[in-house]
Amino acid sequence: MRDIPVSPIHTLLRLSGVVKHDREHRLRVRNRIYREVFNEHWVGENMPIGIKRIFGFAAIVVLLVFSTFWFLGVLPRP
Repeated sequence: MRDIPVSPIHTLLRLSGVVKHDREHRLRVRNRIYREVFNEHWVGENMPIGIKRIFGFAAIVVLLVFSTFWFLGVLPRP
């Protein structure tokens, strides 16, 4: 994740020593245990169910809108 110096969350993470920024100004986890335990798999399992439903609903809406426009584009014109 790109480091945003004015972000209060990024500042708190840096000041607490959990993360540091590298040469490309991306945040890196300093503690190996944090990096191994709190990975993307952990985030996916512990994400609130409301967020998962919102993402699922948004994907269905996008699919329906896209398929409607595609279907209308395929229909022969009179």
